[in-house]
Amino acid sequence: RHHNDNFGSYNWKDSNRARTLLNRGLQIIGENPDVDELHPVVISLIDLLPNDERPSGDDSVLVG
Repeated sequence: RHHNDNFGSYNWKDSNRARTLLNRGLQIIGENPDVDELHPVVISLIDLLPNDERPSGDDSVLVG
């Protein structure tokens, strides 16, 4: 949700695709998702960020 609230402060490689993915992620979150459903959306969003704006840490874990 942080990325949604601060969408314009990120240098997305493709802002239209990022917006679509964020909206989809928020929709999934509202439907009580499991990690397997949300993980591909999160990874796709991270891939749209420049390397210096990507979160650090274990990319295989979703943190709530």
